[in-house]
Amino acid sequence: MSNSLRIGKKVLSLSLAFIVVVGFMLVMNTDKAFAEDPILLDSVEATVEVPEVGTTIEGGQYSQTPELSPTSAEAEPHYHWYTCYWATENGEPFEGTVEAGVPLYGVLNICSDYSDYYWKHDDEWKFSGTVTINEGDATVISAVVPEYSGEHYDEYLEVLVKFIPEGKERTALNSIDVTADVPKCGAKIEKISSWEQSPDPNVEIVEADPQYGPYGSYWSNESNAWSWSNYYDGVVDGETPLYLAMSFYIRDTSNYYWANEPDADADVDAGGSYTGTVMVNGKKAEVTYAKTWEDGKYVNLIVKLMPEHVWDEGEVTTEPTATTDGEKTYTCEGCGAKKTEVIPATGAEQFTITYDLNGGELDGQTGTVTEKVDAGTVITLPEPTKEGYTFDYWKGSKYEAGDEYTVEGDHTFTAVWKDADEDQDVEPTGEDDPGDNDGTGDNDGTGDNDGTENNDDSPQTGDDSSILSAWILMITAGAAAVAMWFRRRFE
Repeated sequence: MSNSLRIGKKVLSLSLAFIVVVGFMLVMNTDKAFAEDPILLDSVEATVEVPEVGTTIEGGQYSQTPELSPTSAEAEPHYHWYTCYWATENGEPFEGTVEAGVPLYGVLNICSDYSDYYWKHDDEWKFSGTVTINEGDATVISAVVPEYSGEHYDEYLEVLVKFIPEGKERTALNSIDVTADVPKCGAKIEKISSWEQSPDPNVEIVEADPQYGPYGSYWSNESNAWSWSNYYDGVVDGETPLYLAMSFYIRDTSNYYWANEPDADADVDAGGSYTGTVMVNGKKAEVTYAKTWEDGKYVNLIVKLMPEHVWDEGEVTTEPTATTDGEKTYTCEGCGAKKTEVIPATGAEQFTITYDLNGGELDGQTGTVTEKVDAGTVITLPEPTKEGYTFDYWKGSKYEAGDEYTVEGDHTFTAVWKDADEDQDVEPTGEDDPGDNDGTGDNDGTGDNDGTENNDDSPQTGDDSSILSAWILMITAGAAAVAMWFRRRFE
């Protein structure tokens, strides 16, 4: 073996040994560096300039204008920004015009300074620190360590933030006024399909030019749970509440929104509790469910309504008088329920009607019978009885039994009788006729003074002695006349 060959082998051996030693030292130094604990980043603070209302955002994720360009609040942050863009609430790139009050979202991608710094996170790769954007005016929706190709790299952090663009102040709508066809008691509401019900509520907005429109309505079998599948199916009972579910949307969301209060338990996105009033068919309805969503653009409502009874014409169960109320009872044709209605007292003036029975009897009463009757009442004159006599008529003025008489003042009716055998009227005793108190008695040309009461053809009863005296007087006068004639002749 030549000297040159031996020298070459020694150089190669020394070179390999040097490489092994250097490699070992590098490995030892590397293990030492990674053996130390990494620095965990637990806070992000930045400012973002939000586009003004009316600004148009164009372009995709990597070429969007205007750009979303965060500025770190820290002087020397251990992270930097990359691929930030304006987005929708689900993280997709936003394109369109910025509207007042309508949320605008931003996706912020942040990278730490690699080997020295990492983002603090939990077992589910959710960021465990704090993110403050625009001094807290922006809302952080999520902050996570993203996944790439099936693996998570804690050098990266992805944050979704919600911004409210500045613009003119929106007006809160706090009243809803509608009409609806509320089924009456006994009607049947039928669920035809998952999206169809009969009869339909036919909800219509009362306002001539409303700032909101109908989004749907149905009769619900729940008072406080909104679902298009909760259709009522059955017969309406006038004693049981019926629940009307309605949904409305804001037509111009840049100027209006539904008045609401934040509600952490809302079951819809960006929900709150509607704080306005609801009018149905001109009456304020009791609201049992009221949630807004999409930041006040929509509102879902459920209101409590009472179906109307179908009342019959009613029956007077107690007649009113001049001083006491009466009562009328109605029955529902749908469920049989009943209600009563007060019939006000007539308040009419009352007069006294007197029946002078003139020795007769009326409904077991004798002598004089009186009754109080409201003014304007039409009465039917009764027929009294008297043993041995036949009732002829009522005197004052002359009325027969069964005749009608309109009461306009105090009045006395006196019974006139006929002898059952002789068929002759029996006059009441006394010089004055008691039936003339109201000016409608005998002085009107129809009573005693018209010469019609005793103008019958029946013989008049009287004293036979008056006839005999007349005959004696005539004979005596004749005899006296004859005597005087003879005396003058023979003197």
